[in-house]
Amino acid sequence: MNRYIVGVFLSTLSGVCYGFLPVLAVYAYRGGATVNEYVFLRYAISSVFLLLYVAVYKPYGFKMFIKSIPVVLPLAAGVFQGAADYFYMFAVDRISAGLAAILFFTFIVWVAVWGFIFYKERLKVSGIVGIALALVGLALVAGISWGKISTIGIIAGLAGGLACSGFVMYSNKVQEKQDTAVSSAFICLITAVSLFLLGGVNGSLQFQMSPGGWLF
Repeated sequence: MNRYIVGVFLSTLSGVCYGFLPVLAVYAYRGGATVNEYVFLRYAISSVFLLLYVAVYKPYGFKMFIKSIPVVLPLAAGVFQGAADYFYMFAVDRISAGLAAILFFTFIVWVAVWGFIFYKERLKVSGIVGIALALVGLALVAGISWGKISTIGIIAGLAGGLACSGFVMYSNKVQEKQDTAVSSAFICLITAVSLFLLGGVNGSLQFQMSPGGWLF
């Protein structure tokens, strides 16, 4: 199958799955989960499955990853990813899910800006128009509710988008040098560890959710 078609399909599938996150988060919060618990458990469980996959199907990947990748790249990608999702899910807890999504997905603007500044990538008119249309379309589909406004929620949503742009830039550098599955496994693990450390500092990992909270 054409790699371009596969890439488009996987990107679309990823977007659909990612769109469920704020919805599931709302139910998890109702079940007593904290923001950090919800985000930490996602990455902890994901990293376990990804590391098992790598261990079984790509055992050579561990050694190659350690030898070929500067430690700062996956470390930065993991920290940025943890910060991005934490801020995003925090925003969902404070403002409407639709507004939080709009603010978070401004990361595509930041990625274009960083690409222009650091990699001298030209900002084409078609690209700028495409980004604008994507944000407008997201606003129309998600529906922005202005009935629940929180300044800190808005700031968190924007901070999540900014952090996500950092994750995209660093993770792209990692995946240029290493297999996608291997790099994803290590980045997820680093993300989970960073969120665990955050929970240890602020005491937000109590795991006193109801059965419904654990389900979501």
